[in-house]
Amino acid sequence: MSAPRSRDVAPLSAGVAAALSLLPAASDVERFRGEALRAPGRFAARMQGIERLHGAGKLSDAGMAELWTWAAYAVVVRGSPADTSVNEYARAIARLMEWAQAQGLDYGALTTADFDQWQKWLALTHRNGRDWRGVQLAAARQFYLWRFT
Repeated sequence: MSAPRSRDVAPLSAGVAAALSLLPAASDVERFRGEALRAPGRFAARMQGIERLHGAGKLSDAGMAELWTWAAYAVVVRGSPADTSVNEYARAIARLMEWAQAQGLDYGALTTADFDQWQKWLALTHRNGRDWRGVQLAAARQFYLWRFT
């Protein structure tokens, strides 16, 4: 049996595929995922890392599916650069989802008080400064604006 080629992309887990099927443009998102993971650059590495978080049970199937769908929207529809803006925003959204899951919260139903707690967690646990927390909050704003349109 030969080793997988570096350009081979593992299929989505059954749970993520099922969650993705409920979202708009699922087949386009799957194609975007394949192309993104095959491309060189920081975005591919970031998303592979986020998929490992999902595989470790730190992100839900629905969260992983929405993150890929949002990333596809940001790159394809909005024209945001994958290796810079979307890369950092995906990192922030994955971190938010991971935090919410660890707190027993639904990332889709967070309150203002929850976001305040997340910001405190970023500052105290990760020692994120005001500017980087602002970037992460901007990422959350963009994600939720997309999510509710």
